[in-house]
Amino acid sequence: MLADAEVNTPIPAGLIVSLRLLGKKVLVVGGNKEAESRVMHALDAGAVVTVLSPVSGLTAVLVQRVEANEVSLIDAAFEGVQDLYFDTQAGDNADGCKTYDLVLGCLDEYNESEQLAECARALKIPVNCADVPHLCDFFFVAVMREGLLQIGVSSNGGGPRLAARLRSHIQSTLPKGTREAVSKIARLRVLVKNTPTPPGSGSLIKKRMTWMTRLCDQWSFDDMVSLPTAPAASAKPNLATQSSQQLLQIPPLPASKTPKVVLVGAGPGSTNLLTVGAIRNLAAADTIVTDHLVSADILRHVPPTCKILQVPKKEKGASDAAQDVANDLCATAILKHGAKHVVRLKGGDPYVFGRGGEELVYLRERGVNVEVVPGVSGVNGILGSAGIPATFKGLSEGVVVLTARGEKGAWPEVPAFGDGLKTVVVFMPIARMKGISDLMVSRQGYPSTLPAAVIENGSLDHQRVIKGTLATIPDLVVSEKVVSPALLVVGKVCTVLDKVQS
Repeated sequence: MLADAEVNTPIPAGLIVSLRLLGKKVLVVGGNKEAESRVMHALDAGAVVTVLSPVSGLTAVLVQRVEANEVSLIDAAFEGVQDLYFDTQAGDNADGCKTYDLVLGCLDEYNESEQLAECARALKIPVNCADVPHLCDFFFVAVMREGLLQIGVSSNGGGPRLAARLRSHIQSTLPKGTREAVSKIARLRVLVKNTPTPPGSGSLIKKRMTWMTRLCDQWSFDDMVSLPTAPAASAKPNLATQSSQQLLQIPPLPASKTPKVVLVGAGPGSTNLLTVGAIRNLAAADTIVTDHLVSADILRHVPPTCKILQVPKKEKGASDAAQDVANDLCATAILKHGAKHVVRLKGGDPYVFGRGGEELVYLRERGVNVEVVPGVSGVNGILGSAGIPATFKGLSEGVVVLTARGEKGAWPEVPAFGDGLKTVVVFMPIARMKGISDLMVSRQGYPSTLPAAVIENGSLDHQRVIKGTLATIPDLVVSEKVVSPALLVVGKVCTVLDKVQS
């Protein structure tokens, strides 16, 4: 039971910050609706999420997330401090033992929440216990996000529903064009700060930032919205060098006279690997039909007025149904809803396991104009990001690219090992890793000691590269809890650069 003093004593206001969770390990304890909400917030922030709960206590949504390998599940109830380690091989108190970065408790019993909070604090892990404010190191805020603008309202645990109502009120009163104004000012600020200055010209930098402050304080939102995407020299004399203007001022596409669908390759995930063609089409689109694997960072290139349609995730055995939805969304946007510039946004390259060819045929058979903007494929983008060359003189003279699951679930046709001078790249391998390894070794003559690597979330900040051999890589995938999206690479190239990179 809570003592009266604990109930009646006001909690000091918290410091509102925006926490970066990209790639951080978050443990959610519990499987109820509150846990479901916490999991979704953590996933949106790019965290690696584990749920600790008996499977019988999971909501239907959490079960779906676990089955889709988006969330890891520990099928057990919380027992004590040992549950806050995700690497327990070294022992609970050993140096180097790894704990979770953040703990979110969603337990129904107060005593359990209290024990969880004590254990987390003993390990110096920030903890939040739902509906028990005095046990929380931090609180969730009611968030509104418009592009770069993010507004949070907190009641410090005192009234979450009221905080959500206040957030909605604030959102409804924001000036028109707020999102675009913030985006324009952000670009201008980067340009002002990064413009080269002569040595010893600190006063010039100070003057520029003073001018920037005055602009933010005095200009109307309409004036900020009217700023060009990259400010011209007339907006501020000598504001940027010609080269920086050229880099920022990617010419816009002319308005499309004929309605069209553009199949755009978004690359493997990193915005650094977007092509200029992809950026120009995203900026010109009125409708986006996107795969679920396309990152939120890439979608920030989309205008605020653009309609974004999500294609269902291609679950095992249901990929054709999801593809039918994608085809229909594109055709319907043009033929029934009057869209002029539809971008079908696909991870990697549309023609490399992207089914772009099928989409082009489907749309053209219905009289829809289709264009294709190639993207950086995972074959070169992900291998390059992982430090693995696809070819290397004397070790690999060619690349074989396969999918782990072919038509109607068929296994890949892996070529014989032969002289071994090839690199084999397998897309979507995780569910079939053991079978692929056995197939290559027992049927096609690949040495069990041949180097192999699995690249998880390739090209992104939270990318992981797990290396082993054909014999060991299936077990490593399990022990390291590798999840999709991932790529399997087999060949001597996997380790050829290890010595110089280390």
